[in-house]
Amino acid sequence: MDYSGAAHPPLTDGSSYDHDEFELDNEISCRSHPNQSPDPPSPEAGDAAHFASNISVLSQRLSTQRDLLSAITGKAASLRERYGLNASSHLIIPGATSDTSSIPSTSATSTPSIPPAEPNCIQASHQQQEQNVKYLDLQKEVQVLNQIIKQYESTLDIVMGKLRAQAVTAQREKMELQVKLQKALDDERAISQSLRTENAILQSRLDDAFRAIREALGAASEDLSDLFSSNNHHGLHTPPLST
Repeated sequence: MDYSGAAHPPLTDGSSYDHDEFELDNEISCRSHPNQSPDPPSPEAGDAAHFASNISVLSQRLSTQRDLLSAITGKAASLRERYGLNASSHLIIPGATSDTSSIPSTSATSTPSIPPAEPNCIQASHQQQEQNVKYLDLQKEVQVLNQIIKQYESTLDIVMGKLRAQAVTAQREKMELQVKLQKALDDERAISQSLRTENAILQSRLDDAFRAIREALGAASEDLSDLFSSNNHHGLHTPPLST
């Protein structure tokens, strides 16, 4: 990992770099990123001159790597002396190694090493993974919401069905009550009409009875008047009728 131009990583004991170490870091960074030419073509595709040029480029790269390794080793030694570490203590420096056996030899079969993944690529990969995780979480939430919506719709259908049934029942009961009320009103009108008719008949009969009584009283009064007249004619004295 390249720490050039950015905040330096902390040491294993939690301390930070000073000015001299910062200058050494800049030197290592400059040596580890020289102006490199493009990768050489395959030896089969060029002639002897190109092959010799390729060997020269590889040798220059190897020399640069060795200088970088030497600088890192010297920096590690100075840090050990500064912080009182013995030779057996391991100071972890990103990208540094003291094993020279892994350095490739200068030969025709030497190939450039594969550069490590760039931080931007790693960050983009992490972002893609986070987006995938968020997408999966959103899918799960959508599935849960769909189930809740289905349950809500099912419950709503049941409730609406009950409400419709109750509305139909209420409408039927209302119609039945209207029919019963209309029938009761008709019966009441019929009874009232019958009572009025009977009352008229009774009133007519009562009038006839009163007329008969008055006629009877009138006839009796005439008979009494005739009787009184006859008694007076024969000299009999009768008291007058009281009214």
